[in-house]
Amino acid sequence: MPSPAAPPPEPAPLSDGPAGFRSISRTKITPPLLRDETLTRGRLIDWLRHNTRQRLTLVIAEAGYGKTTLLADYGRRSEVPVLWFKLDHTDADWISFTN
Repeated sequence: MPSPAAPPPEPAPLSDGPAGFRSISRTKITPPLLRDETLTRGRLIDWLRHNTRQRLTLVIAEAGYGKTTLLADYGRRSEVPVLWFKLDHTDADWISFTN
């Protein structure tokens, strides 16, 4: 008889910070490190520069297509402020996520 799968870990509670703001784990907002030899996708970087005038841009593709690397490279090269926020399974509850 197989043993039951372990339940997923409970998300760390958000603690109230200064002025009632909730603190966010630094690991969720730290962009990935890029090596100097990372392949630069010039055509896609240029496309992002010309087509990301909105406050929010979603980049959607299957796993392994280089979304993270592309966006980290764009953030490093862009003069536009870029916010990095990593979503995970604990962010699936939109009500809690947007509070």
